[in-house]
Amino acid sequence: MDWDDDEESTHVYDREGNDKMPGRTTPLPNAGSPTIPKAAAALLASSGGAAPAARARTPIPTPPPIPSAPPIPDMGHRPLSRNDEPTAIRPRPATQQGAGKAGVILGGLALVAVLILAVVLLVPKKGALSIDLKTLGGASVARAEIFIDGQKRCDTVPCIVRDLDPGSKAVKILAPDFPPRDAVEVVEGGKEKVVVITLDSAGPARSAATGLKIAGTPGVKVLVDGVEKGTLPVEVSVPPGEHKIRFDGGERYEPLEKTVEVGQGEAKDLGTVALKVVKGQLTLDLATSGASVKLVNAKGTEKKLPDSAWKKPPVKVDVNPSEGWKVVATKRGYEDFSQPISFEDGQAEKTIQIALAEVSKPEPAAPAPKAEAVAAAPRPEAPAAAPKAEAQAAAPAAAAGAATLNINSIPVSKVVLDGRPLGSTPKVGVSVPAGSHTVTFIHPELGKKSVTVSVKAGETKTAAVKFD
Repeated sequence: MDWDDDEESTHVYDREGNDKMPGRTTPLPNAGSPTIPKAAAALLASSGGAAPAARARTPIPTPPPIPSAPPIPDMGHRPLSRNDEPTAIRPRPATQQGAGKAGVILGGLALVAVLILAVVLLVPKKGALSIDLKTLGGASVARAEIFIDGQKRCDTVPCIVRDLDPGSKAVKILAPDFPPRDAVEVVEGGKEKVVVITLDSAGPARSAATGLKIAGTPGVKVLVDGVEKGTLPVEVSVPPGEHKIRFDGGERYEPLEKTVEVGQGEAKDLGTVALKVVKGQLTLDLATSGASVKLVNAKGTEKKLPDSAWKKPPVKVDVNPSEGWKVVATKRGYEDFSQPISFEDGQAEKTIQIALAEVSKPEPAAPAPKAEAVAAAPRPEAPAAAPKAEAQAAAPAAAAGAATLNINSIPVSKVVLDGRPLGSTPKVGVSVPAGSHTVTFIHPELGKKSVTVSVKAGETKTAAVKFD
């Protein structure tokens, strides 16, 4: 009899029918039972399976009852495979959850690192300048005041200045026994630039040096052969030969170019350079409140300044110098004020103080004296009236007088006129009353100087100083 190897269960049947085959109602008969058909008995006898009738049959022990189980669905009598086994659900190990949290933390740290790197790359890096000074003979200069963009940074040399924003920096050097030296250096982000500047001696040997000396409007840039050398006034060293010089004063000036030839050992003085002003600026200071102020050009075009403009004095106005403007101010009871504006001196900024002189009122005539008083003392009263009339005539003339001051300093400084700040030098065409005036020049590093100037009505004078 063949057995199905895939069938792992064993069916046990007993006589009492505790575990019967499906469809059977009686127990299986013994081979020697009389109920077996003759053909079956003969088959058993031929195969040796028949037993004598007297042979005792060994009883089959009855197995314990099997608990009832839910019915098994009909699988079509196909063999069971591994896919038919129930699936066991196993919990995820705790180490995997910990690894997931660690991954989130590492991802967050990586994102922070990327953001920090982006900030470092996007923010411009600071640069540095290392400035060393030498003489024409190659000797070192130990002490000097070094300014960068107008701010003092060093007293000794070499001068190392860090944390500078990238870009062009104006360098000014004030060394004992040497003239002031200006230079322009470019700072690169993340780099330290080493600069060696040669100073010309201020002694007799200086005449043997080859260079240029140029005066003119302060603040105008000077470029020699395309290289910026500072602002006017300036002294620069150049090699012998032909050089192209360009003067650039910004939007208010027309650029100027010159070609000069410098010989060996020649210190060439180009004198004072005045650029043509193409856009002038007036700073108007109204000293007589309530006056009506307007600008009038040569064609009669008027530009009236509204009263609201004087709420925050002084008032700044841009004008075209080629149109020939003048300032006119009027007020009832005062003499008219008029002053032409000229930019021929190369100064693009003018400051004008508008002060109107009050018209003197005639004194009422004295009542006629009685005949007795006139007859008694006619002469003593006449001499007393004469000096009074002269004083009254002189007072209006003095009050009506106006003068002009031109104010300048080397180097540029702040200026205060009679206690009133005017800003930075130069100041040209400042209108002042006739008389004595005190001009104070203030430099943040070189101190303070004052001069007193006396001007007459209609006179123009200059107040100027040079800081040592």
